[in-house]
Parts: sequence; C-alpha cells; structure tokens
Amino acid sequence: MTTNWVDLLNHIADGRDLPPDEVSAAMHSIMSGEASPAKIASFIYGIRVKGITPTELEAAASTMLDFAQPVKLPPSPNDDRGPAVDIVGTGGDGAHTVNVSTMASLLIASMGIDVIKHGNRAASSRSGGADMLEALGLPIDLSPDDVTHMLSHHHFAFIFARTYHPAMKYAAPVRSDIKVPTLFNLLGPMTNPARPTAGLIGCAFPEMTSVMADAFARRGDTVLVVHGQDGLDEFSVSGPTDVYVTHDGGAERYEFDPRDYGFSYYPVSAIRGGDADTNARVARQLFSLDPVADTPTTPLPCDMSAVENAVLFSAAGALVSAQGGDKESFRDAMGHALDRAKAALHDEGTKDRIQHLVSEKRP
Repeated sequence: MTTNWVDLLNHIADGRDLPPDEVSAAMHSIMSGEASPAKIASFIYGIRVKGITPTELEAAASTMLDFAQPVKLPPSPNDDRGPAVDIVGTGGDGAHTVNVSTMASLLIASMGIDVIKHGNRAASSRSGGADMLEALGLPIDLSPDDVTHMLSHHHFAFIFARTYHPAMKYAAPVRSDIKVPTLFNLLGPMTNPARPTAGLIGCAFPEMTSVMADAFARRGDTVLVVHGQDGLDEFSVSGPTDVYVTHDGGAERYEFDPRDYGFSYYPVSAIRGGDADTNARVARQLFSLDPVADTPTTPLPCDMSAVENAVLFSAAGALVSAQGGDKESFRDAMGHALDRAKAALHDEGTKDRIQHLVSEKRP
C-alpha cells in the first residue's frame, strides 16, 4: 500500500475530499512508520483544516484499528446486559474540567452496564482518564485477559490507548510537538480496540459533531455524539448541548437543555478540575467513597452540585445509547435515563460497588 504524498497533500491544500483508499494508504504509511514526521504533521493537521468527511474519518479509523491490539469482549450471561458502551471525548476544548466521562463510566458500570473505557493520560489538560483512575487506585495497564476479568466482575475495564495502539508511537511525538487538535483527536473516540457498538461521544469541534455522528452511523453503531454550545466536548452545565443520535444507519440532531429537566445552569468554571489527585478526590466525594490516608483538606476547585449534574447528563446519554438510541422521543428517553442515573447515584449499593471496584488490585 503506497502513498503519493505530493499528490495527496496538494489535494488537501486544494480543499478536495479524499477517496477512502487514499486515506487508508496514508494512515497505513503513518502507522507502519514509513511516513516522515513532516508528512505526518501535514496530513493530520491539513485534513482537519480542510474539513474531514464521514467517509474519510471512517476509513482512517478502520485502518488505525487494523494496527491496534484487539480486545474480545466476554459474552454477556443470558445476553441480558445489552451492548458494552464507551464514554469518551475528543479533548481539545481547553476547559480543564473534572473527569466527567470517567465518573459517568463508573456510575453506569455500577448499574450493571458493561463499560469498556478507552482513554489515555492527559495531553493538554492536567488529568486524563487514565491519570484519575490511577489516582483512585484502579489498574489501568490491563492485558486483554485482565479486561475480560474486570468486565466480568465489575462491569468496568479501562483500555489504555498507549498500550493497545503501539503503532501510535510514530505519530505521538508529532502530535506532542505541534500541540494543536488534529485528525487524531477525532480518531480517539472511534478506535476503541474492543469495538463497542454504543456510547456517548463528546466532540469539542462544532463543525465536526455531525461528521463524527455520520461516521459512527456508517459503521452501524448506536451512539450519542454531543457538543456543548459553550464549547465543551461533553454535555454542558451552562447551557444547551447539541446532540446527534445515531440509529439504523443515520443520525438525527436534538438539543438538550438542562432546564427542560429541572436542572439549573452553572458556569463552566463550576466543573473545573485540577491534577489527577484532585480529580480523584472529586470522584471520592461524589460517590461517598472511603477516604484515603493523607487526603488534603484544601477546598476542591469545583462545585459538587454542578459536577453531579454533569455526571448525570453523561451517564444518562450513555444509557440512552445502550438502550438503542431513539426508540422513544429523545426528550422522554433522556428523562427516563436521568431518573435512573440519579437514583443509582444516591443508592447506597452504588457506593459499595464502586468502592469494591476501586479496591480491586491487578487481576
């Protein structure tokens, strides 16, 4: 599989969309170590500036998954647990919020939904999902067998992107060097090696939200792709959120407004986080987990009421996707899912299940 880089980059510079085979060839060159850093940077940034199409995005994700270490999900007993889900965002919103998606993942896992969380250490923020989970005490560098064990026992497992995407070693230094959002921000949520077919996907880039939804729809996945109108790559606590629900190979747009469900607005600063230890303290407080030794007594940087709302919104979105997306009106589906998530958050059994999970040592 060869790439004519001169023609490819000229096509991108001219604003021309690329056929899937050219995207796949370029990604193959990058992931196999054949492409130079200059070519990698030109491609991953240039195609984002041009505007990525759903077809291009799907082709890039498919090739990246070909290079990933595969994870086979364990069979669901009696096939009654529904699809495994992921809750993940593109990053790049610059808001430095607490780890909302990770806390929402823990919440719905405590409800018996299998969550296969794909994530990494922090890139532009102070705490990525891997950082916070590690600070909580969870093992993050899991083998495929470990993933199966964690899912079977706790309904939750973390897939560390750095481990399962070894071919990213060629592109990672380039991404770190240019320090701007690129194609790979969009690929992260689409390249979970376990290939869950449902999930909540956050997109920091408004012009790319529908593109991501269409790419997921082309794969036949049932997901919610969300963009907070305040710029967040998750449900907003400060205003409405654009939501694209994929089902039956298509995507429909909705708007989620917290006030429609009886929630108040909070400024984005109310869910601002800190480093991994601080964000782990937030999670411990949210779920009323047992305190750990030497916990600082300094005030948390966030408003816990706002954090609770943010986590409930994301958990509800993931529940809607796990239930098949749009089998009832979106407003009704979100309302029912919010009720379920809120009841679970305040259930003593939830604390016990999450406490058991965070006390789990490497299998």
